[in-house]
Amino acid sequence: MVGGDDTYAEFPLSSWMQDFLNLDLNHYDRLGHFAQECVQTIFRKEILLRQSPLSPGKRTFSLLTSMSLASSTSYEMFN
Repeated sequence: MVGGDDTYAEFPLSSWMQDFLNLDLNHYDRLGHFAQECVQTIFRKEILLRQSPLSPGKRTFSLLTSMSLASSTSYEMFN
């Protein structure tokens, strides 16, 4: 929400992170994508655990990881 007012390249926190961590590139965009995918994964997990016979464990973790990677890849391909 905070980064939505400016573009990622012009957001003040990104410049601070770039200077503080001595980075060549602006990584604020990556941080935003990561946070967005984490929220979606939590949402998917709750739906899967409540609406399907799956139980928490390695199988559910790999399914959620695959779903997150597939949705991110699809978004980047068709955007």
